[in-house]
Amino acid sequence: MSLTIVAAVLALLTTGITSLISHPLTMLGGAAASVGFVALGLLSRGARIHPGYVVAPPIMLLLVLISSEHNISPVSSTIHLLSCYVAFLGLAGTFPEFFDVCQRVCLLTYLVLVAMVLGQTLQTGAISSWSVKGAAGTGNLMAAQLNMTMPLMLLMAGESEGIRRIFLRGLVGLGMLSVVFVGSRNGIGSLLILITLASLFHHRKLAFLLCSVITLCLVFSQELLETRPVMALLARFRFVGYQASRPRSQIWSVSLDFIRESPWLGIGPGETDRALEVLDVNHAHNNYLQTSLESGLPVGLMMCLLVAGLLNIPFTAALTSRRAFLLSLSIVAYVVQSLTEASVHLPQQTLLLVFCTNLARLAIPAGQPSIPAGQPSLRSRDPAQATAFRRAEYRPG
Repeated sequence: MSLTIVAAVLALLTTGITSLISHPLTMLGGAAASVGFVALGLLSRGARIHPGYVVAPPIMLLLVLISSEHNISPVSSTIHLLSCYVAFLGLAGTFPEFFDVCQRVCLLTYLVLVAMVLGQTLQTGAISSWSVKGAAGTGNLMAAQLNMTMPLMLLMAGESEGIRRIFLRGLVGLGMLSVVFVGSRNGIGSLLILITLASLFHHRKLAFLLCSVITLCLVFSQELLETRPVMALLARFRFVGYQASRPRSQIWSVSLDFIRESPWLGIGPGETDRALEVLDVNHAHNNYLQTSLESGLPVGLMMCLLVAGLLNIPFTAALTSRRAFLLSLSIVAYVVQSLTEASVHLPQQTLLLVFCTNLARLAIPAGQPSIPAGQPSLRSRDPAQATAFRRAEYRPG
């Protein structure tokens, strides 16, 4: 019971519901929860530490402070950016004893987001771009978080039987519909990539080819959406309310111009609004350009290295089992979103990434080339056996 309460409180942060009280509570709470996750995890049995994620975030924090001082940035903007980078400390460890709480947070986040999207869509009566909004952000964030938690739902549905299996598959279907109803290009593209990778696990070359095509379409979606056949197709299927804005390529080009002018320390925290106001946008629509623009190329490079380390998890999982690979797809969903959105500015999403990453790492036994025979399912009929197995297998190598 106490574990469920903890998971519910954390889900209030990941879904942004705490922003109904105070938006800074969501931002600072997400960062604090991520740090607390690591601090408590270090006291648990079987903890594994990942040194790169221990070292990189503090260096990024120091560079942000130097950039802020150099550019005379507002204190509030500096605190916001510091909280964003602090949240990445949650990736510094893998903690077997937190498996259950991570699973419950992801499950609750998924259910709350599905309910919010479906409720707003029924009110609107059409799939209208920008009409679905979360408590702490736009529909893009909600679609990304649904995609991040959907791999767990897919795995639970696959490992269940009877009525429970039918029920969970129904929830997966509702989640996919919710992503479409949000009308987020990034969300729909990420969903297609997840479906492709999950379905073509044993046909990796074909999966890679299809995912590459989807990613290219996603990156240049603005240009594609402005063609008449696509606009007519969207109208036919009641995708209404879409308004063309500046192409991503133009936003990236202007961002790169500012990066060239201030390569080492950036333009300073909170200055992106001013720099990109001519394009009527407030961020660079790319995690790596955003961090380089605000804090300098060294910070952008560290962000790339952090993400590269995360991408190693699905690559490793693909060599172990489909079960491990499914759980690692939450990381793929985050990375795909980071190509066209500045998710780095959302500590609550980073907190969700921490929980998803912990689950994905735990699915790959330490020092094991593959999943051993006899591994219990995610929802073992014997919880004591499942807990004993996790503690035995996920011991530091």
